[in-house]
Amino acid sequence: LVVGTRPNFVKASAVERALTARGAEVLLLHTGQHFDPALSDRLFARLELPAPAHHLGVSAGSRGDQFGAIVRGLSALLPTLKVAEVIVVGDVTSTAAGAVAADACDLRIAHVEAGLRSFDDSMPEERNRRMTDVLASRWFASEPSGVTNLEREGVAPGHVHLVGNVMIDTLLRFREQALAAAP
Repeated sequence: LVVGTRPNFVKASAVERALTARGAEVLLLHTGQHFDPALSDRLFARLELPAPAHHLGVSAGSRGDQFGAIVRGLSALLPTLKVAEVIVVGDVTSTAAGAVAADACDLRIAHVEAGLRSFDDSMPEERNRRMTDVLASRWFASEPSGVTNLEREGVAPGHVHLVGNVMIDTLLRFREQALAAAP
């Protein structure tokens, strides 16, 4: 499960928990795209995420620099791991770079939040979404429009799984804690 930004951590919390509950062994691979260690550590603890199995340490730099460093790092790391699939979440640089690295290593790719579209190609996130969905072999959509978009783009009907919004799953899981911490 590749993560790299704070929104990824929130989404990964629900995904990791669901997979672990089903008996899967989940390795968290942190790219370091959001590079404040104190903030990452606090979020991992608050979201009850296990410590990353590997941390690439990618940090500041241009989006292109980060993308290249993530692909290089994961392309070297993934062949040393015994993984059946690489799961990427959302639409950030770590998402697309994780998918590219997994593809380069001939690993199956699952995309959580697949099919979301703004139809604004000037947004890096939109380009990341499209690239990731082209490389994926399993698609998990958060809303019906994601299913429709992917089918319109050529994914066979029935191959996209409508699973709901993992951000909301995490919000509901920690709702009471958040309310208690509010001023």
